[in-house]
Amino acid sequence: MTRKFWLVALPCLVLTVLLPFVSALVIPGVVVAPAAWAAVNRAVSPPLGDVAAFSKNSASAVILLLLPGVTWSDLVSPAAASAWEWLWPQAVVGLMNSRSGSGFDPAAGYMTLGAGARALRLPPGSGTVYQREESLAGMTAEEWYRLWTGRDPAEGAILFPGIEAVQSVHRRADHPVTPGALGKWLRAQGLSVAAFGNADLPEGYWRPVALVVMDERGVIPRGRVDAGILSSDHDQPGGRGLDELQLGSLVAAELQAGTDLIAVEWSDLERLERGAGGDGQLFAPGRQESLRWHELARAGKWARMWWERWQVAAGRPLTLVVLSPYPGREAIRRGELLTPVIVYREGGQPGLLVSPTTRWRGIVANLDVAPSLARILAGDREMTAVTGRRWTEVRDRQSASDPEWAVREIRNLAQRTAGVSYTRPGVLRGYVLAQIITSLSLLVLLLAASSRRLPRGRLLNVAGRLLALFVVTLVIVPAALPLTTSLHSRGVGATLAGALGGSLLAALVLLLVVRRPYRAVLLVAAAVTAGLIADVLTGSTFMRRSVLGYDPAVGARYYGIGNEYMGVLVGASTLVGTAGLDWLARSVSRARPAQGIAGLRGALLLPASVGIVTTLVIALPFWGANFGGALTAAAALAVALLGAREEAANTSPGPQSPSPAPPRGWSLSGRHWVWALLALVAVVAGLAVIDTLQPISVRSHVGLLVGAIREDGQAVLWQTIDRKLATNIKIMRYSIWTWGFAIGLVTLTLLFLRPTPGFHRLLADRPYLARGMMASAIASIVAFAANDSGVVCAATTLLFPASALLLLGLESVRSQAAFTIR
Repeated sequence: MTRKFWLVALPCLVLTVLLPFVSALVIPGVVVAPAAWAAVNRAVSPPLGDVAAFSKNSASAVILLLLPGVTWSDLVSPAAASAWEWLWPQAVVGLMNSRSGSGFDPAAGYMTLGAGARALRLPPGSGTVYQREESLAGMTAEEWYRLWTGRDPAEGAILFPGIEAVQSVHRRADHPVTPGALGKWLRAQGLSVAAFGNADLPEGYWRPVALVVMDERGVIPRGRVDAGILSSDHDQPGGRGLDELQLGSLVAAELQAGTDLIAVEWSDLERLERGAGGDGQLFAPGRQESLRWHELARAGKWARMWWERWQVAAGRPLTLVVLSPYPGREAIRRGELLTPVIVYREGGQPGLLVSPTTRWRGIVANLDVAPSLARILAGDREMTAVTGRRWTEVRDRQSASDPEWAVREIRNLAQRTAGVSYTRPGVLRGYVLAQIITSLSLLVLLLAASSRRLPRGRLLNVAGRLLALFVVTLVIVPAALPLTTSLHSRGVGATLAGALGGSLLAALVLLLVVRRPYRAVLLVAAAVTAGLIADVLTGSTFMRRSVLGYDPAVGARYYGIGNEYMGVLVGASTLVGTAGLDWLARSVSRARPAQGIAGLRGALLLPASVGIVTTLVIALPFWGANFGGALTAAAALAVALLGAREEAANTSPGPQSPSPAPPRGWSLSGRHWVWALLALVAVVAGLAVIDTLQPISVRSHVGLLVGAIREDGQAVLWQTIDRKLATNIKIMRYSIWTWGFAIGLVTLTLLFLRPTPGFHRLLADRPYLARGMMASAIASIVAFAANDSGVVCAATTLLFPASALLLLGLESVRSQAAFTIR
């Protein structure tokens, strides 16, 4: 072997040494107890900090204070901050994804809290909840309830007559959800619940607080939601607001009576949100915000004033949980989609919330509220029939000495995530548009030049250099986006300009060093591959800061590797492995021409090592946790390796050949296609086994799906497939990524099916790269089929391969001789 070969092969051998370690995790996991597997999982997972579950053995009464339409910036605003600062030294805080099955619909947001799954909006005509004896259109709420449900609401003080319409809608949902799951569980455990709140306006009734704690029958045993808890207030639409004194006394009476969970909605905030008109323009600029801050401060002072009396009335541990069920209209426009969550108990320590749903310090999901309240209320008795999972506390060493530490962490996190949410659509749209324009321009230039419709003179040279610079710039952008976090506050234009400008500067420097755009793309691909793998192994810190990563406000993914960067990683690693194999194969054939194919066996370690490590990092639930990405990476690895093996068997490298044999390119024998399919089946089975061996509290999507199939049958699987297909079709219809995917696929197929003579020689000199291009195309199709945002990851999978192929085509047009690897 040459020295050049060992310089590349040795790192690959080091990587393969890691494989027995991973195998030691996977193979024993099939037979060891889940507890032992969980210990291994904790050992290899990125650290979150000091994690402590909420008290498991001591039950506590809970006051759930709901602040509709409030964001973290509202809580720390100058007008409201002083009213809530009494909580911070002993509070655990976090941000909550408040997205429901109907987006940020308020009613669905309330219902999601109690269902532990993404609920849908209320069906038209279902109404709201009423006090049992309230009169409605000549009948009491009890009579309407009995008429519509056919049941007698035996012990209910508050009733939801339209509950059957709500249950009917959710029975047809594409995912399992039971409105009233929390109330049902509380009733089964013998725990009592009460609800207080009234957001009525002159034009209609509205009492959404009961949607959180009602049971599956639409019944709440105790509480008040009628107009009797209101008093005159001319700062409220309709002239009536909450009676603070009466409300505090009612809560104290419930605690004294032994009620376990008391849900209180600060309904004046809801009234302000609904009373602003459809577009919020009834208020003068700044007026609604001023009134909201006033009400928020009023709620904080009210809770502070009554807290000690509530503790005495409870006579047992008491926990205050404050959260906002949905963001307000103005907050959505600003991209502030995550709402605050505060858990306060006397004698507690400051910390951050985290849950297995998100695996993100400081962020939980609204799905987690129901099981988390169940843990606080009942200790070891767990609520399992929900999608969400219990949150835990995370503390750093400085939390004991710095009471404001957690608040600062959440403030910074709120600003960063809001910036990502606000700038993400515009930045990605601009980036993909730049890709489309550049790729189409270069493709047209190549076709025109190869057909001799464009003179190969100075114009071609200048245009080619300029477009090559743009291509290299655009492949650098995914690496540059995590560094633009500070620009998010300045808007979409500043972020996009910063990413493109920084990438352009880096591309200029890189081209000055390596001089050839194709080699520059290979170096960028190698750097991106190493960087993304390192980032996933250390907790995806940089990926979370990028608009090309995942948006926690949308709630599609919180941890591991997102679909966008997954596609980038698969495409970049496949390009690096196969292009490097071409270089190593030429080195081997020059060093030992007599060995022929035998000399290539060691060289195959390069694509094998890169592909296996990439697949493991994407697939394993404690790292990438991306099931669709695992199939994509496995498809790329299998097709690339089998194609390389087939190519080596049909090619005899060495100087005795007068010219390189043309690459087989897109072909693969039927036997090898079978092996590729078996590799995908093995990945699916392996991931299912690994993830289901973990405790249910830390399983990823795959393990939860397998568990749901075991409990509810195959209908869950078909629901999941149907939901993913529907999401894919929707994104295809409206996303600019569809055009990016189409351009990338057209580039690969067109340049392979109609190569110019010069380009044909370049491909013949790089037979393994041609196989890698085929593997990338197959992987993009698998990504499209296996992910719910398939067109997005399919497009990013083709970013590096299509860019490299375009630059090779440009080299073939600008050079009359075949390119020789040095």
